[in-house]
Amino acid sequence: MLASAGSVAADPSRVHRAELGGRVAWKAEVVADRTYVDRPMVYVAGPYTNPDPVQNTHDTVLEAGRIIEEGRVTPLVPHLTLLWHLVEPRSLEFWYAYDLATLARCDAVLRLEGASTGADREVEFAREIGKPVFTSKAELYAWVDEVAAS
Repeated sequence: MLASAGSVAADPSRVHRAELGGRVAWKAEVVADRTYVDRPMVYVAGPYTNPDPVQNTHDTVLEAGRIIEEGRVTPLVPHLTLLWHLVEPRSLEFWYAYDLATLARCDAVLRLEGASTGADREVEFAREIGKPVFTSKAELYAWVDEVAAS
């Protein structure tokens, strides 16, 4: 059964893509393992361009892996668009805009250490739209506890 847009709005975690006759439709279905769905989604902002995008992506993915293992939040790593950029290069401004659109859908931002114009823009944008920004996992996890308790 296909779900209408209105019926899934209340619980978007129940939505999956399905190919139907050459078009993409959305099918509502209960997600059996809600481990990552029920956690706050946290945008991981940090250096990308300098000194090296591949090394910075590597470092950020390792940090996201540690975050996943700690089991408190679901990290979103914008650096993973590195592969997309290798396949279909886009301008830096495109990636900034794309990342801000992604960030807007997250619950919070974790700003990693290191100089980064892009990450600084992301933090500024997050604050403008009322997203909490944290500079350490300890701060982030304290916020998670506070939100869970409320």
